[in-house]
Formats: sequence, C-alpha cells, structure tokens
Amino acid sequence: MVRSRWAWLAGVWLGSAVGAPLGPGFTYQGELRTSGVAAQGSHDFEFRLFDAASGGNQIGTTVTRLAVGVSDGLFSTELDFGQAQFAGDAQWLEIRLRPAGSGAYQTLSPRTALTAAPYAWAAAKTLSNSVTGLSLVDGSVGAADVDSSQVQRRVSGVCAAGSSIRSIDAGGAVLCETDDSGNGVTAITAGAGLSGGTITTTGTLAIASNAVTGGMLQDGTVGVADINTGQVQARVSGSCAAGQYMRSVDAGGTVVCGTPAFNGWSLGGNAGTSPATQFVGTTDAQPLVLATQGTPALRLFPSSTLYNGVPATSNLIGGSSANAAIVGVRGATIGGGGLPVGGSDPELPNAGPNQVTDHFGTVSGGYNNIAGDGIGAARSAAVAFVGGGNNNVASGEGAVVVGGQFNRATGLTATVGGGYWNWSLETSAAVAGGIFNVASGKESFVAGGRDNTASGLQSAVAGGINNDATGTGSAVGGGSDNCAGGFSSWVAGVGAVTRPGTSSGEPGNGCAGITGTGDSNGDEGSFVWADTSPGLYATTAPKQFLVRAEGGAVISGAGNVNDPAGNRLRVAGTLRVDTLGPGGSQAVCRNAANQISSCSSSARYKQAVADLDGALGLQAAQALRPVSFEWRGSGEADLGFIAEEVAQLDPRLVVRNDRGEIEGVKYDRLSVVLALAVQQLASAQGADNARIARLEARIDALIDRMGALEHGR
Repeated sequence: MVRSRWAWLAGVWLGSAVGAPLGPGFTYQGELRTSGVAAQGSHDFEFRLFDAASGGNQIGTTVTRLAVGVSDGLFSTELDFGQAQFAGDAQWLEIRLRPAGSGAYQTLSPRTALTAAPYAWAAAKTLSNSVTGLSLVDGSVGAADVDSSQVQRRVSGVCAAGSSIRSIDAGGAVLCETDDSGNGVTAITAGAGLSGGTITTTGTLAIASNAVTGGMLQDGTVGVADINTGQVQARVSGSCAAGQYMRSVDAGGTVVCGTPAFNGWSLGGNAGTSPATQFVGTTDAQPLVLATQGTPALRLFPSSTLYNGVPATSNLIGGSSANAAIVGVRGATIGGGGLPVGGSDPELPNAGPNQVTDHFGTVSGGYNNIAGDGIGAARSAAVAFVGGGNNNVASGEGAVVVGGQFNRATGLTATVGGGYWNWSLETSAAVAGGIFNVASGKESFVAGGRDNTASGLQSAVAGGINNDATGTGSAVGGGSDNCAGGFSSWVAGVGAVTRPGTSSGEPGNGCAGITGTGDSNGDEGSFVWADTSPGLYATTAPKQFLVRAEGGAVISGAGNVNDPAGNRLRVAGTLRVDTLGPGGSQAVCRNAANQISSCSSSARYKQAVADLDGALGLQAAQALRPVSFEWRGSGEADLGFIAEEVAQLDPRLVVRNDRGEIEGVKYDRLSVVLALAVQQLASAQGADNARIARLEARIDALIDRMGALEHGR
C-alpha cells in the first residue's frame, strides 16, 4: 500500500483579508513523511473532490499543483475547485503525489473529510433574504428560484404587429392591445400651476404665481413659511449644554435636552463606575472585538454552555487574526503570536496560526502551535498548554510544551520543556530539553542530550547521546551508546549494557541490536560503568557490578584496605574483587575483562595442567634478591623484591600497565616458585640423608672389620 511509504498530517485553513469578499479558494497545508522521515524538496500534487470516503463520484475538476516545495515534511498550497462546489453536502479530498517531474502519481489513503470552517458553516446557515449577488454563481438563479410576487419572471410573450403590450403578469406573459394609429396629440391645456391656455399648434406654458411644486424650485428660495412642518422638519436651532444630550426635536426645530446618568467611557479614564451595570462589551451572544489598523487583535467569545442563564466562561483569542479556537471549544486562551499561512512573515519559516482544539487549552504565544488533539470530543485533550516557540503540539490531556520547536507532548500530563523535535508520548512522561529525545514509558524522563530514549516504566536518561533506558526503573547516567535494559539497572560511560528482558520497553539507538535474556526482567539490579574503550561492555547475569577501567581503578576505604601510601587500594590494569557466594563459599573471581582470575584455583576452572619447570624452583628462589626500601613520596620503610629483577626469572611473575611497563610483583604466583624451591630442597635433603646413611653403614662396616683385624693379631 502507499501508506507503507508515505505518511501525512494535513490541515485546511480558510481565510480572507478583512473587508475583502470571500472566494471559493482555500489554503491546504500538511506534513509529508517518506518511510517515517520528513520529506524534502519539490513534489507534484493532484487534488480531487469526491462525494464519499471511498468510491463514489468525483465532484468538479482535478486541481494540479506542480513543484510544491516541501521543507522538513511541511508544505502549503492554494486550492480552488470553482464556485459550484461546497454547496453544503459532505465531501472528501483525495490526494495523489510524486517527486516533482518523475514517476507515477501515488494515491494517499484514506481520503480526508472536509469539515466545516466558520465561513462555510455560516454560508450553509444563511438566513432568509440575506443572500447578495456576490454569494450567487452567475447564471444559477432560475424561474423556480424566485418569488414571482416580488421578482418578475422572464417576459416571454410577443405582441403582433399593430399591437402593443398593455400589461405583463408575474409569470412573464403579456396582454396586448391595438395601437392608437393616427390618434396623436391635438391640443395641450395648461393644468394646475401652469398658465398659457390651450395650445393647438404652438404656444408657451408658464408657471403660475404661487403654484410652484417641489420639482420646480429654485435653490435657496423655500423658507420656513413655505413648508408643511407636519411633513418637513424646520431647521433645528436649539442646542444642549455640555454634559447633556438631545432627547427630542419638535416640528419648529426646538430641542429638548436631558442629563445622562452615565456619559460613557472617557479616553482619559473613568471614576465612580458600577461594574454590575456599566461596562465595555456586548449584551448578546456576539463576541467583543478590539482591532488595530482595522484588523482584529483581541477577541472575546462567550461560551455557548450556560450556567444560571449566563455563559459559563469565555474564549480569549489574542494576536494574529488567523489565531482561532475551533467551534464548540470553551475556556480557550491564546495570548498572542500566530501568523497567517502562506509566507506571511518574510523572516520566519513554517508560518501558521496558533490554535486551541480542546476545552480550556492555552497557547501563550509563538506561532503555528496547537493545544489539543482536535480528534473527536473537545474534552479528549483538555487543559493542554503550549508556552511558545513554533510548530509545537500539546495533544495529551493536561500535556505541556514549554517552548522550543517541533516538540510534541502527546501523553496524559506529558511534558516537554523545550529543545528541538523532542517527544513525550506516555502518561506523565517528560523531556526537559535537548534534541531528538523520546520519553515513551509511563512516568519516564529524559533530561537532555540527543537521540536518547526512556521507554521503560519510570525509567530515566540523564543526558549524553544514543542512550536507552528500557527496563522498568532503569537509568542511564550519561555518556553515549549505553543500554539500561534490565529491571532497576544502572549504566553510564560508553557502551555499557545491562541486557533487556521481555518486559523492557521498545529499544532506541542505545539498545538496538542487543540480545535480551529471554526472561521478564533481563539482567535486573545490575550496575555497569564502561570507559571509552571500543566495544560493548555487557552483563552476563542479573545483579552484577561491572566496571571497565583499562587505565586502572582506585577504591578508597576507611582503614579496611591499605597500601603503603595509606588507606588506598591501587590496582594496575584490572580490578579483582573476591566475593562470597551462597553459604559463605568463595565465588569465582573475575577480572575487568570478565575473565576467570587466578584467585579461582579449583580444577573445575583449569585445563592443560602440567608440572612447573624445575628452573623456577630452587634456582629461581636463590636468584631472588630480598631488599628493604622506602616508598617514594611517603618515606615509609618496607620489604620486598624489585619487580624488574623478578621479571628476568619469568615474565609471568610481574604485572605490567597498558604501556607495557613493569608495575609490580605477582606475589601469589611467586609463592608457587617458593613452594617448588622447598620441594626441591626437601628432595635434595632426602637424597643427602640416604647417602649419609649409606656412608654411615659403610663406616660401621669398616669399623667392624678393623676391630676384627685388631683382635686377630
């Protein structure tokens, strides 16, 4: 379907300049997306009207608009289907489009229902005797449309030669009579007010003295004595004192004055007024309008909902004359701002009015902002608020967008503090600022940064870029490309991951491609901090505490761990922490690379076991040089070995840093050397003892022989 590629949001604005007659044209504006991405560049459009949402018959002509500019997905164009359209019946607009000048047109689905705008609604509800010539299509009124008692139908009869029309009836039929051929005027007799007698050939008629009528007067000759004061007013000669008003004027021009109880509002201000009876405003259901340069700048509309017989509230619409609250909305407030569509401001793009579509919504200022969702009942997104900025929408009930640009707060009581193109989609979700951030979990929060997503329930992202908090109660402290997927897990740094579970929220950039655990909560209760080393650093089980610090780690203690510098445990390269497992048994030790460390000595963790080279026994021990020394910086005396000398015996007996420099002696491995030396000494001692025993036996035998020889003499 076409919808798999194109997506759109559309709006129609009908308007005209103040005092100018309305035409059938209107401005259509919409938002166009291609595969979810805001479209750019020029596009060709075809617009057609139909009498049904699908199928049906086309009404009027097809309007084609070529190379319409689309910027960040937004476009606007003028449409005019002619004066014969929009006669009061429901109609639907079908849109077809393509990139400018290339490819076939694609039809968007579904069609858009054209709802009544204020002028269109008023036209459909036109009162009797209120239609003017500007409201009618030329040539559209026929005989059946007129009242023949007031409007003459077309004269259709013809009189024969020698006859003339005597009368014409209401239907246009004529009554003829025979001409008075040859019976011309033979004499003219002077009537009343004329003198000159009867004229049969030539003569002169004159106005008789004192017989002048209104049609024969010379300018400035009629005085008060010449008029009938019962029909003509004599000159008004009286006047009223300052502070009085003229109550009446009699036939002779005399005035009757009165003193008003209230003189109206003074430009210099008023005092002593009574708010209950004296006010500036209307007493009927019409709005109060204040204008600047003839254009409405502040409009107050009474609510159609009454309480105790009077409007329950009012709508206050300030700023641009294009700003509006849709029909039926009450308690709406637009503080100001707004622009008419169609490039009304030469310096600001995406011009448009501010609108309130749901009850008690508020737009404080800016332009092209909307408070409400405009869907269904006007209470579905009530009390929404937009503080300012432009192109912001607060479409959730009680939702708030403080400012910025292109921000959306769609969830119940959702909030966007500002920034650019941030979305707060769920109940009580919030985005404080930044750019392209999304809070899509209930009660979730994104403080700022860019391209961060908090999709887990009560999850949070403090900032950074491309971070995800998808687990319930999870958090990302900052950094980049981190994924807090497990329940109540915490990550920070670069590429730190707690694996998500099946109940985790939708992943954004940080958790994209991360394989979950398959259970509900993922690697819950885990803490991961990762340095800037390449690659992800991820948990392998729940409740882990992982730190990747290739430059080394320092843990400070209060006398529990010590080194010669005092109260600090310093580990070069990797950090090994021994923990006790269930029952107090020692758990597997792992280094910073999450590998099994030397402190795990069970045969369960070892393979390719062989006897140690004999050269690392007594010979190596004899080569060791025990020394006494002082630690630089502290002067504290100590005993030990020189690591560089030990390394000459075997490189496995020392620790090196990330630069390959020797840092220290691995005394746990040195104990293996000393144990082998003791074993070799014991073996040598055993051989010596056996040899001594043999020698002693031989000596004893020799002594016995010598004794025997001595006795034999």
